[in-house]
Amino acid sequence: MFKTKKTCEQPKGLMQHLIQKLLYCTGEMEHFHTYMQDQAFLMQLLEWLLRGVSGVIMVNNPLSGALVLTALSIASPWQALLGSLGLLSSTVMAILIGQERVEVSKGEHGYNGMLVALLIGVSSNAGDWYWWLLLPACLAGAVTTFVHSGLAAVFDRWDLPVSVFPFNTVLLLYLACTGIENPYYPNHPALPQGATLSINSTHLDITQVRISMHS
Repeated sequence: MFKTKKTCEQPKGLMQHLIQKLLYCTGEMEHFHTYMQDQAFLMQLLEWLLRGVSGVIMVNNPLSGALVLTALSIASPWQALLGSLGLLSSTVMAILIGQERVEVSKGEHGYNGMLVALLIGVSSNAGDWYWWLLLPACLAGAVTTFVHSGLAAVFDRWDLPVSVFPFNTVLLLYLACTGIENPYYPNHPALPQGATLSINSTHLDITQVRISMHS
């Protein structure tokens, strides 16, 4: 009789133990964050980066960030490379300019850099593995940190979150500066469905211009 009771309680205790372990992976994983504070800086940076990846889907969980990055790497290794570069540049820039450690450790500067780098890759008309894009992805990611810092000083007065304003601002500036005919960074034209592209620009022949000036 006692043996039967023991065998019935053992699976129940095992299930509770398993559920308790799974609960450590939910939410913001504060226990894991406390544990990582005693680790080497590179390990801490890795956690901050993964939290930045999870910020793309509006959560703060390094495990979610690892899953998102894994899925992105499977779907498009090139996009994963661009996003990781923007993520790293924005996070490192936040450290270099002395942003609050709490914000950096939560990945609040990383997801804007990742988003802008991903959208630069999506907007590009040059195809995958176009290595020139690594430069704007890196620079744009770093610039989002400066924009975030500037907007935070203004938005904090009204108790408003900065959110994705840095990513939107930097991306619009990039698209405005490059356009669809840029020789190094051509972008897809933004057209309604079924519309045709009409470019209203003048192509100058430098030789003919010089001849007309001397005539």
